[in-house]
This record gives sequence, structure tokens and C-alpha cells, in this order.
Amino acid sequence: ANVFTPGVKDDLNDELRIESKGVEDISLVIFNRWGSEVFNSKSIENWNYEWNGQVQNSGALCPAGSYFYLLNYNLKGQTKQVNGSVTLIR
Repeated sequence: ANVFTPGVKDDLNDELRIESKGVEDISLVIFNRWGSEVFNSKSIENWNYEWNGQVQNSGALCPAGSYFYLLNYNLKGQTKQVNGSVTLIR
């Protein structure tokens, strides 16, 4: 999904969630529209599978709008990179 709605009391799409079954190494960085980093998770041991719409999942609420992600991962010895956008709706 490219839209999520944290804080809406419907228990649907509350987080941006990344499935990582079988992934050996992963990093996810999310930027606001001005290029400032608002979330990152770069260690498989401490991997946080979801972004809740707050700065680093515990700081200020990020405003509604478009955010951009950069996802790097290693699967079966192959390094892959995926980038795109996600819309946060409050």
C-alpha cells in the first residue's frame, strides 16, 4: 500500500509496514518532501518493521503529506534497492 492513516481509529493501515521474510540485511530510510530524514532502521537485529508516522517512531507527529523512502536489502546474496513514495493521511 502507498497510503497509511496513523491515528485514525479504524485499526486499518496504521503503520507503513515492510515484509522482510528471508531478508539477510535491510535498511529503510524515509524522508519528508524537503529531504530531511524522519525515520531510519538499518540493523536486522534491531529491525523495526513499521513506521508509525512519527519522527523515529517516538518523536513529533509528522504532518500529513507525501514521504519518500529508500529501501535496500539483501536476499539470497543479491542486493536490491527500491524507492518510492507513500502518503500519510491524518
